[in-house]
Amino acid sequence: MKIMNKMNKNVVFAMVVMALMLCFSMGAAATTVVDAEVALDVQSAGAFALPYQTVTVKADLAEEYGYTDQLSPSEQVSALDVLVKMHELIYGDDFTTANCTDYLNVSADGWILKALKETSYDWSFILNGECAHSDVVSSYGGYEGLTVNQTAVTDGDVGELVKYQDTTDYGDQCVWFLQDNAKVTSIDVVADSSFDLQLAGYPFATKGAYGTEAILADHLSALSGAQMALMKEDGTLVDIPEAVTDEDGDVSLSFDDCGSYTVVATLPASSETKAFLSVLTINVHKAVKTSVYTDAQAKGEYTLPYRMVRVSSNLAESYGYVDSVPFWENVSALDVLVKIHKMVYGDAFTAAACRDYLDVSADGWILKALSNASWDWSCIVNGECAHSDAVSSYGGYEGLTVNQTAIYACDVVELVKYQDTAAYADQCIWLMCDGARVDAVSTPMGEDITFSLAGYPFMTYGAYGTQAIKDSHLTALNGAHLAVMNQKGELTDIDGAVTDGDGNVTISFDEKGAYTVVAYLPEESSDKAFMAVVSVNVYKAKNAAKMSDLVPNAWYTESVSAMLSQGLMKGVSETRFDPNGTLTRGMFATMLYRYAGSPNGGAAPFTDVAASAYYAAAVAWAYEHDITNGVTATKFAPNDHITREQMATMILRFASVVGLDLPSGDGAALFDDDSVISPYAKASVYSLVKAGVIKGMGHNTCAPKETATRAQAAEIIYRLQNLK
Repeated sequence: MKIMNKMNKNVVFAMVVMALMLCFSMGAAATTVVDAEVALDVQSAGAFALPYQTVTVKADLAEEYGYTDQLSPSEQVSALDVLVKMHELIYGDDFTTANCTDYLNVSADGWILKALKETSYDWSFILNGECAHSDVVSSYGGYEGLTVNQTAVTDGDVGELVKYQDTTDYGDQCVWFLQDNAKVTSIDVVADSSFDLQLAGYPFATKGAYGTEAILADHLSALSGAQMALMKEDGTLVDIPEAVTDEDGDVSLSFDDCGSYTVVATLPASSETKAFLSVLTINVHKAVKTSVYTDAQAKGEYTLPYRMVRVSSNLAESYGYVDSVPFWENVSALDVLVKIHKMVYGDAFTAAACRDYLDVSADGWILKALSNASWDWSCIVNGECAHSDAVSSYGGYEGLTVNQTAIYACDVVELVKYQDTAAYADQCIWLMCDGARVDAVSTPMGEDITFSLAGYPFMTYGAYGTQAIKDSHLTALNGAHLAVMNQKGELTDIDGAVTDGDGNVTISFDEKGAYTVVAYLPEESSDKAFMAVVSVNVYKAKNAAKMSDLVPNAWYTESVSAMLSQGLMKGVSETRFDPNGTLTRGMFATMLYRYAGSPNGGAAPFTDVAASAYYAAAVAWAYEHDITNGVTATKFAPNDHITREQMATMILRFASVVGLDLPSGDGAALFDDDSVISPYAKASVYSLVKAGVIKGMGHNTCAPKETATRAQAAEIIYRLQNLK
């Protein structure tokens, strides 16, 4: 019995504890208070009493100090909560529940009677550039205004406490920054590039409650003579030289360094016009550059031959197009389309005339391309319609338009025009080796390459996704011809290279070089197809066994053998490799170029690189893709010995261009000779150390200024090829 009683007591105790916990949890739920992340500032006498900043405001803050608003703290933050927060920030511990009305006094119906310890009816509250108002239309025009204890404030809102300077007519202007006639409070721009802003205002007291659209339509007027200034953390302003709005309210700005800047528009004290300070956050980024393969096809012919090009992520924007891919993150398909048109039309393709050549709707549909207005244009990305990972109700995935599509290193982006404009059943063709789709292959001279050719109707199944297309929709394509394309886009058929009934065809090349092989259906074919392209790098393989100066089982034997067999390096003669010989800058650029498959295209400004030199194409390609910048603006110094740090820098840039993902291993300890590594090369050196591509020279040294040897270069490229 005693044991039972004890157990009963334990049960009762547990139930009581549970009941108390339930009560506490219910009480907590009942007293939940919301908050909002709000940007705010306080202005008086044309200066900041509280600098523009973003803070979190609780919905019961006003009530904590004895003020009363008309909003439930479990549902909404009020403008009165924001005013209290402003005074907390300005006065700190001096602002207490006992004396708060000495600093801030608000009437029962929400009118500001005192702020910053100053009793006045000249205070007002601006919410998102307007007077706070309801959606109820007022008899005098505009909307019914709201006082601070009626105004709800939510995440991302901008609340400003301001004091009129014009206390006679209350004609102070509420100023808006605009870009392309649209109001902005925050913009993202490219470092070292000029951008335009407009400044316009409206009389806040008389037109404040009219609502955004009405204000824009009827009441905004350009504000000339306004000085642009940078706001420091303490709220002081530093004028930006020569950044003053013209008579149309326009001003141009640019920033060299990345970062976030707070720009303020001010009117001089002598100005007859009075205005509240206007704030704009400017986020300055570096544009991303990505190397991609691209071409343009129309009527079964190439307008732009297949090639590798370097594309900047702000290219579309620089011509006035708009995409939804952040330029500081990725290149977009629209950027690539603009690049195509730049290459086709050259100087004729300008910001003023670009829409005559390429027009794209606001939501990213191609309306005109290559000067031809038509709905028959499309964009192929890596052999598919660009799509998201969201499954569509009709099967496959949700498609993406060109201004939504992010492009990555070595993606293949093709502008194509349907030939079958009745059923839109043009085939998208894939070239495959051993059952896998290929964009590039390397092969020794004289060796057979067997391709399989298959296609699917692009319009119907374009957004199904790679696996679904492979599994369900690809069919062998027989009767297709293979041809070699030159840099002008002209095709020369390969003798006898026509796909059989299974879509198979075998070709070979007797001379080394980089070939662009195209698969196409002849014009008389009843089927229509976009042309497929594959890069074929044909090399002359060397046998390491013939190199008499290679020591068997040396640390470099395996890597040198691989470089010789792949044609990435040659001997200094038929029988000597010279592993300890020095490597020139021209030699190393050529190694990387061959490793990339010897892509077409490229131009460089170097006067010391002869067009006939074996390294000329490699140097031009490396320069165009930002792998090297030369030793000066016009000198590459191809015959200078390359240093280990120069090699590291070129390798890291090369990896980015060709889409190699370097493993990021454990943090690399500093080399003992770290101070000798040039600042420009440190990030490259340690990134390659962490990836296992560079291992130092022993005794924890890097020897960055030492000349790289041929064997070292072979070993480093071999490691790069075998990253895991």
